[in-house]
Amino acid sequence: MRLLAGHIERTDNTAEPAIHDLVKSIIGHFTSLHDRLPGVASEGPSRMPLYWLCYRHNNQISVVIEPASSLIHARLRASIDGLDQGDFTEGHELDRKWRIPKEMVGRRLSQEPAKGLLAKFE
Repeated sequence: MRLLAGHIERTDNTAEPAIHDLVKSIIGHFTSLHDRLPGVASEGPSRMPLYWLCYRHNNQISVVIEPASSLIHARLRASIDGLDQGDFTEGHELDRKWRIPKEMVGRRLSQEPAKGLLAKFE
């Protein structure tokens, strides 16, 4: 925290871009670690958990499914990727037994595809 506080003080009016760069650096570290872990986001018991993130924007619900080590990590990844449009309403770790199609991970889903995916697991 001291490092972050010192970084903000040194940058004065440019604190927001500096924080964004710092967050990108942290996410880059997690992502590089994620890429080096065997079985992450793939088959097998050691894969990284998936998180279901819900957002409300213009009276529409959208869902983002992100692989991450925690809910906050998933939200940070979604933010860095520009997938967090609207107000965050809720997030849940998905059951590891669920097999989510790879094309649905890491992108914003509208209500209909999200409902279809949920229907498969009910």
